[in-house]
Amino acid sequence: MTPQAFLEHGRPVDLLANFDSFPAIDPAMVAGYWDKIFRLPRVFLSVNHEANAFRVADFYLPRPEKYKAGRQPCWLRRGYVEEIVRTR
Repeated sequence: MTPQAFLEHGRPVDLLANFDSFPAIDPAMVAGYWDKIFRLPRVFLSVNHEANAFRVADFYLPRPEKYKAGRQPCWLRRGYVEEIVRTR
């Protein structure tokens, strides 16, 4: 799905996932996606590395009252983390 299609998408979904992109793009752009992510589903799956300046966890760890998350190493890809984030 293109960025524009995602941002314009309004139908509910059960699960939204991101693989291999959030840490590689501008954090301001990710913040725009982050706001939209939790308007569609209540569950977000991320499989991303943590080698860049920010991590996906940087969006939810500062707000434990809003998000509940589970993190574990990705067994398929060394250096990657699987995260399931839910809104409270």
